[in-house]
Amino acid sequence: MAKSCLGLDIGSYQIKIAELVREGKHNYRIKELLQFAPPEGSLNHDQLLDPDLFAYALRGALKERGVKTARVVLGLNSHSMSIRQVVMPRMKARELEQAVELDLNEILKLPANQAADSVYYSYDAISRGTGLDVVVVGCAKELLDPYIAMMKAAELEPKIIDVAAFNLPRLVENSSEMRTCYVDLGYEQTVIYVEQHGFYAVYRILPIGGRLLDEALSLAFEIDVIEAQKLKYEYSLEELISKGVGSTSALRSVVQQYTGGILQTLDYLRSQSRASRISDILDQVVLCGGISHFRGLMTAFQQELDVAVNRLNPFEFFTQGQSFNQPVDYGVYANSIGLAMRGLSE
Repeated sequence: MAKSCLGLDIGSYQIKIAELVREGKHNYRIKELLQFAPPEGSLNHDQLLDPDLFAYALRGALKERGVKTARVVLGLNSHSMSIRQVVMPRMKARELEQAVELDLNEILKLPANQAADSVYYSYDAISRGTGLDVVVVGCAKELLDPYIAMMKAAELEPKIIDVAAFNLPRLVENSSEMRTCYVDLGYEQTVIYVEQHGFYAVYRILPIGGRLLDEALSLAFEIDVIEAQKLKYEYSLEELISKGVGSTSALRSVVQQYTGGILQTLDYLRSQSRASRISDILDQVVLCGGISHFRGLMTAFQQELDVAVNRLNPFEFFTQGQSFNQPVDYGVYANSIGLAMRGLSE
């Protein structure tokens, strides 16, 4: 097993990197954390437009912090990834591999003009009753190949590319015994991932993010967006709604979009399970990401949802007494830390 690994979480606003070191069989230590903005023109949402320019910036950021670890796990949360859940009869591992490969077009619902060999894919399966619940993830090679080229140009060793949200349960104690909805509050989008007793339940991306909050605060206080960003660190949601000198309706609307999107996702899961309440199929909602620190947002979610809402602090997972200072915006590192842990578990 590797002794150190990087978790690389690529967002459209900030790139987050965590370097983890294994200490013993099950213990990890955070050695380094860093984030930087992607070079202008190198990235457009989930499309890497200029691998060499991005690699140059990445290599420079790592070198500046003295990071020498080359092994890396890349995580993406992208609309371009297809995630499908299918039920198959029980079979041996080799037979399952052949069955997924044979039915890949149908499973991923690929367009008629897209060949299966144009897609990278992976799958996981769990036995349930007399069958297998199989989750298949696929992504077009034309999307991922630039990322692979970028990591190699940055002199890194890409070992795994994964859906970033799938690794958040690694940061929650006894996660396999829980039914948890992870909500990753990013700048451009919000990712919802539900896992029930250690297995996939639903994954969804909402086009709502911190950018909308900043723009709403800009309207409410009649200031520019840069100044509006700072307000989220200084005041709670309730204080900002009450103090706004301009229209606060946009701010209220953004919060309603957040809660409405989460509720819609969880209600879909509830109806699929034929349950009466969301709390019948879920134990908790866990928030992470750059906006999770915004005071009052968790309370607003709690008032609308039928379950407990908590904030994920990825640093609580590690050995107490570690001499690494926890950053104020600790939630932004949840994905990168989970990805690095994935690499160290292989």
